[in-house]
Amino acid sequence: GRLLDERLGKWNFWLLFVGTNVAFWPMHQVGLMGMPRRVYTYPAGMGWDVHNLISTIGVLIIVPGIAVFVWNIVRSYRKGDEAGHNPWGADTLEWAVPSPPAEHGWSLLPIVRSRHPLWDQEELYRGDAALERFTRGISQWPLRWRAAVIVGTADARPREVFRVAGPSLWPLIAGFGVFTIFLAELVKLRLGALVGAVIVVVAVIGWNWPQEAPMTPEEEDDFEREYGVPVNAHGSVVIARWGTGLAMLFVGIAVSALLLAYFYLRLENPQWPPPGVADPAPGRMLLAALLMIASAVAVRAAQRRIADGDRRGFVVGLLVTLAIAAGGAAIQWRDAAAMGFGWTEHAYGSIFYTLTGFVSVVAIGAMIMLAITAYWALRGIYTVNHYAPIANVVRFWMAMVLIWIVGFGTLYAGPHLT
Repeated sequence: GRLLDERLGKWNFWLLFVGTNVAFWPMHQVGLMGMPRRVYTYPAGMGWDVHNLISTIGVLIIVPGIAVFVWNIVRSYRKGDEAGHNPWGADTLEWAVPSPPAEHGWSLLPIVRSRHPLWDQEELYRGDAALERFTRGISQWPLRWRAAVIVGTADARPREVFRVAGPSLWPLIAGFGVFTIFLAELVKLRLGALVGAVIVVVAVIGWNWPQEAPMTPEEEDDFEREYGVPVNAHGSVVIARWGTGLAMLFVGIAVSALLLAYFYLRLENPQWPPPGVADPAPGRMLLAALLMIASAVAVRAAQRRIADGDRRGFVVGLLVTLAIAAGGAAIQWRDAAAMGFGWTEHAYGSIFYTLTGFVSVVAIGAMIMLAITAYWALRGIYTVNHYAPIANVVRFWMAMVLIWIVGFGTLYAGPHLT
């Protein structure tokens, strides 16, 4: 690339800076004086004449500023100085690569020891012996699949090497589904939005569908023994854990907003539930909650089975968990359906069924996750050496049980609060 002319750049800046302020500041003033927008003529005597004249002068200053900018580009493209790799002496890594940069990024990973590596480090590839050996090793392997490195947040030491997605059409299909949703909403075509949502769901499932690892467990073990960094060919354990945590956080924020709405309505209404509506009986709710707690115990026991290498016991434990949770959900949903009021009759019915519906959606999502986990376990995906994703499913299941107890506990205990 080439550098723009600095002298012309200063002229460009000051012309635009002065012109913009001269043009737009009087516009703010006449707006406060009552002049509406998009008016090209007005009667005399309104008190706007001088302000609009000044704004016109400002525009006449902006125009040469734009012209100077265009001329600077044209002139510099033909006669400008060569920019070089880092023409402004920046401090960050993107200025350490050639310009234009190569498509593959870094052939040898830099060892960063500062927030300003190009200022504070004379050499980007020097570090302790273990780090230098690791960066040389990762520059030569893997060759048949794409990999990335996870480092610690406090010490920036390598934590794992994991496989990232390869070439695929699924992201494009998912994007088309999102486009379909927005286009359908613009023309108020609800069926089209539903079709787009189905496309997105199918694309995301296809995008994340487990694939056969492009390496053997022996290769993973050899790399870890050589460099002291584990290899996860099925994806990053760290990123999956953080993703699960963020999902739990977002669900928690959503249910907290619904609980806030419930208590706001509860405090604003002296009679809760409204006249003619009986307080919800807690018997079935307590039974459903106990079954959900039992499902949490069962899923933890199943997790211990796969850690011990008992895949059959793990699958049985998941199926037992699903059966217990489905029983609890059926009891709760049957009780909610027999309340004798609808969600459109009053605020109590609206918040009751909104919170019930949200907690139910979270529970159904957790059950689907557990069912898919059981399916992949039957397919032999999980072994005693590869079961980290199961921990994320168990974490989400525990969060679901907590949300279930808090959500339905609020609905059934709320009317008794004074």
